[in-house]
Amino acid sequence: MLYARMLLVMLVTLYTSRVVLRVLGVEDYGIYSIVGVVVVSFSILSNAMSGAISRFITFSLGQGDIEKVRKLFGVAVTIQFCIGTLIIVCAEIVGLYLLNTQMNIPQGRMEAANILFQFSLAIFIIKLFSVPFNALIISNERMSVYAYFGIGEVLLQLAVVFVLQLFPVDKLIMYGFLLSVVVLIYVTMQYTYCKRAFLSQMAKPTFDKKLFKEMAGFASWNFIGTSAGILKNQGVDIIVNIFTGVAINAARGIALQVNSAVTNFSENFITALRPQIIKTYAANDGAHLNFLVEQGARFSGYLLLFLTIPLILEMDTLLQLWLKVVPLHTATFARLQLIDAVVVSLSQTLVIVLLATGKIRNYQLVVGGINLLNMPLSWLLLYLGFPVLVTYIVSISLNVLCLVCRLLFANHLANVVIFHYVRKVVINVIVVACSSVVLPLIITYLLEPSLQRMVIVVITCILTTSLSILYIGMAASERTYIYSKVFGLISKFHGK
Repeated sequence: MLYARMLLVMLVTLYTSRVVLRVLGVEDYGIYSIVGVVVVSFSILSNAMSGAISRFITFSLGQGDIEKVRKLFGVAVTIQFCIGTLIIVCAEIVGLYLLNTQMNIPQGRMEAANILFQFSLAIFIIKLFSVPFNALIISNERMSVYAYFGIGEVLLQLAVVFVLQLFPVDKLIMYGFLLSVVVLIYVTMQYTYCKRAFLSQMAKPTFDKKLFKEMAGFASWNFIGTSAGILKNQGVDIIVNIFTGVAINAARGIALQVNSAVTNFSENFITALRPQIIKTYAANDGAHLNFLVEQGARFSGYLLLFLTIPLILEMDTLLQLWLKVVPLHTATFARLQLIDAVVVSLSQTLVIVLLATGKIRNYQLVVGGINLLNMPLSWLLLYLGFPVLVTYIVSISLNVLCLVCRLLFANHLANVVIFHYVRKVVINVIVVACSSVVLPLIITYLLEPSLQRMVIVVITCILTTSLSILYIGMAASERTYIYSKVFGLISKFHGK
């Protein structure tokens, strides 16, 4: 169900991005991107606590302590209400100041940008209140339900695209309003389901000093990492806007859309794996924990390679087919964004196990500190006259360094074996990627860019990547398992 959700989300995201870009135009699409960036920047105040809520609920379920889960839920609702109030105040003061005085918004569109800001803030706050309910669904491993909700949300977003074209009003404002309605419906669905399925794990808003102290202590150190993650994209977007303008923000926004659509492959896999890793750590099963961490990172990387290799090779043709009107530099930004995503995928399970330990102070100081360098280094290089693509080079380089640091901390805190992880995951994925790309790369050099070449390259990539994963990436026991499943399906099919 998660992969059915992923496929639908990817297709709808690509389609809606194309239509929204056409309906809004490059200028308004750039405004939409930068306004969203300003609002999401305030998630610095909430993401750390959201991560704490998810971790503590999952950990308590792993220990079988339902009463603690109830208390955690009640405290979580109270905390989210307080954080939401604080964000509204800060956004209405600081956010509007940034939007109206520091952002590079075209003349005549400032009023629309301000109205869009209010809708974007409403969307953000509504999603903030859904965090405890989302945590319950994922922690209880109701992945099919999570997938159904995701499918419902993306179908509503698809409906928004069609409705947007029906009314002769300001499209930018209408788009913000319709998206806020979608999010409200989605969160209402989540609340209704949780009330029916997990009533024994839910509680009214309450305050428990001991639990609040535990969660706040975890969140205070997690704040560094979540802040760095936000500043990496949203913070750099603001800097890029100051140095360039909304046209470049439109290109970065589309590149991010491509990245989001692709990384859904690995993120769905990690979403299903996250509660298992945390619960395994809570049960103190070290051998199985190492197995989950390594397998999760390896197959997450494989899933990304299936899409990133053909996309990187044929990005120009695909963007032309998809968007028709392609903002300048979009293809280059998208390629670099995808390379960055593959690097990040090698660390995802390490992040989960490190957060599961709860001992994150030193980890966040080091890794979060490295990621926080993204914004000032990008500003410095842009100030010195480097092109905008340098911001992606900075991000990729820092993520490689973070992978090394996460490995060291995972070894110290959770006994993850560094040599084994490097050999089984990092080197393995690199070798599979290199062997997969050789033949498709030769084809791109031999043939002129065209739809026919794109089809040939995509098919070749699927074949070479599949064979590389099967015969280079997988162990003999894994191949045997795959063969048994395939032959079983064939036998079942012929039996009918």
